[in-house]
Amino acid sequence: TKRRHCDMAPAPETAGTMELEKLLTQGSSCVTLAMVTVREEDCLSSKILGHFSAGSHLQVLQLSDAKPGELLRAQVKSTSMQGWITVRNTVGQALVGMQANKVSRST
Repeated sequence: TKRRHCDMAPAPETAGTMELEKLLTQGSSCVTLAMVTVREEDCLSSKILGHFSAGSHLQVLQLSDAKPGELLRAQVKSTSMQGWITVRNTVGQALVGMQANKVSRST
């Protein structure tokens, strides 16, 4: 039997749009590129806890088990809130980006 890797529906934009999904892993850091809704559970019908504005720095706690054609969601936390967000909107636009590892600041 042939094993299949993450077989999600491709985003309609440019080649390489799946890079975000490959890089986003449990424990990684990301930053919001637009305002995102934070929900209590990995479900669009779950309670809205609030929003993260663009530029919010988040830590990824876990990723949803998205099936082909489903939107990938991530459970994230910031200093003020924890909940589930959508990683890419329905037209394929990334809502979060990877946060580059920063060199430690001089003290």
